[in-house]
Amino acid sequence: MNKKLLSGIILSLLLLTITSFSALAGTQQDKSEEQLLATSKVNLLQAINLALQEVSGTAVSAELDDELKSPVYVVEVFAGDGQHKITVDRMTGQILNNKLKSADDDGDEEERD
Repeated sequence: MNKKLLSGIILSLLLLTITSFSALAGTQQDKSEEQLLATSKVNLLQAINLALQEVSGTAVSAELDDELKSPVYVVEVFAGDGQHKITVDRMTGQILNNKLKSADDDGDEEERD
C-alpha cells in the first residue's frame, strides 16, 4: 500500500479520535481517558503502526479501551484473510491479542497468536 495513503489514513483516524475526545470533554470518564492517554508510553498513532506491523492491511478504527483491568488500545485492521481486532499494551507496545474474524466465519471470532 502506498505509504502516503497509509499515513493519510492513520492521520485521519488520529484526528477523528482527538476530535471525539474534544467533543466529549467535560465528564469525569472523559477526563479519566484523557489522563490515561497522557500517561501512556505508547500513543494511539504508535499503536496503529504496531498493529499494522503485526497484520498487513488497512487500519479502520483505533481506540483506547479503558473498560478492562488494564487499559489497552484496540485497533481493527482489514486484511486479506478478514478483520483483525488487535490489542496493544499502552505502556509497552506489546501485542497482547490478535483476533481474526474471517469473511467466511459465521460470526465467531478465531483467536490467533
